[in-house]
Amino acid sequence: MNIGRYPGEPPEGESRRIGTTTPLYGREDVLAGLEEGILEVTVWTRKCQKDLEKLDIDLDGLPTLLKDVLLNGTYRNSEWCEQGPSGPWAACDAYSYVRLEWLAAMGRETRVDYYIKFARSRAGNLLLLVSFHLS
Repeated sequence: MNIGRYPGEPPEGESRRIGTTTPLYGREDVLAGLEEGILEVTVWTRKCQKDLEKLDIDLDGLPTLLKDVLLNGTYRNSEWCEQGPSGPWAACDAYSYVRLEWLAAMGRETRVDYYIKFARSRAGNLLLLVSFHLS
């Protein structure tokens, strides 16, 4: 079952890629929704929750971080993602995002490469965060 805003049916074969060269969800629309507070961010998969915990990323800071991703990141591709072994599905946009971060263990700033994947809910009021991990 597709619970995302992007229409269509999830794939039955191996390939989950969606044949597009542009994001499914317009950057400006997502940015406006985050800025106005009408687009809530929710962690949609257990793996994403674990990724965020490993990276020590605060859920309250996700909207701000996602704005940075959309403003400064690079769109990579779009693909169907499944929440769990038996669904549901949503069509997602994937971005890479690089920023300098202070790493106390290293005692210096270093380049950190992130990979972020998300979809919009069918109603459009949720941003479903599927992946957020290091590239």
